[in-house]
Order: sequence, then structure tokens, then C-alpha cells
Amino acid sequence: KLETRKKQSHSATLRFQTQKHPHQGTHRSVATKKLLREARLRQKPMKNTVPEKLMRKMLKGLGIKFEEQIGIKEPPCQPDFFIQPNILIFTDGDYIHANPNPFLLPRSSKIHPGYKDDAKYFRNKTMKDKRRQDQRITRGLKKEGYKVLRFWQSELENNREKCLQKIKKIIKESKQ
Repeated sequence: KLETRKKQSHSATLRFQTQKHPHQGTHRSVATKKLLREARLRQKPMKNTVPEKLMRKMLKGLGIKFEEQIGIKEPPCQPDFFIQPNILIFTDGDYIHANPNPFLLPRSSKIHPGYKDDAKYFRNKTMKDKRRQDQRITRGLKKEGYKVLRFWQSELENNREKCLQKIKKIIKESKQ
């Protein structure tokens, strides 16, 4: 058995060195990309993030009814919370969404200076690219008639009352 496993491992190692990944270099049609994007919007995340848990607790504390992770087709996105009739709330992690402002690191007294525009984010993308993507989504949603709120994780952890006031204000405005 051990000898067979060694042979298989050696064979797999050689195969992965000489073969490309099955999806490497493939180009999908616009229609296929659209179908994949829509399928992704129907998926629910397996695990909620820390900022999502904080926001859920805050909204429940206020007695606000909300839906989580609804898929929106135009622009394609999945806001963390939806409050009737048209309020969308995004809870952005400081690193994942490239917070440019100084913030207090979780469970620490150390202040992070914020992420610079040219800092590396993922492969050949920068923090500025990630922020632009988020801004493009926010503009598109506002154009579609939604009221959009975005909160940084550090805001939710350190300035909950300020966040709650913003939420209350936008809910009050939408009822008028």
C-alpha cells in the first residue's frame, strides 16, 4: 500500500508540473459570465464575518426587521443587510475592503495607519482598486434608487452609537 501511494504521489507531482490548470486560459462568453454571476448572487455565505455579527446584534437590539445577503442583479452585489423598502447596509472589514483611515486594531490598543492606495491587495490589484470597486457598486445602487450605508469593522467595534444614529436617521428619512 505504501509503495502504491508513493507511486501515485510521484505521478501526480509530475502531472501537475507539466499540465496547466483546467481553467487556465479559458475565456467565457458574456452570456456564461452573466449566468455564473447570477448563480453566485443566489448563494449564501457559509459563515458570517465579525462585522456582520456586530451589525446583526445592533439591528436586533433596535428591533429593526431585516433580510441578510440578498442578491441584487444590477449592479451585481450581495449587501450584508436589507431593510424595507430600499435600505442596504454593507459591513466592510478593514483589510478586505482597504480602509484608508487610521483605525484601532481589534483586541489591541495599537492604531493602524490605514491602507495606502498603492499597497498590494491581491495578485496585481492594489487597495485603491478594491476601494474603487466598492465605490462603483455604491454608485450603481444609488442610481437604482437604494439608500446605501457602509460601515467599517473598526467603526462598528469602536463607535457603535454613531453607527446606530446613522441607521436610525436613514430609516426615519425613508419613512417620510
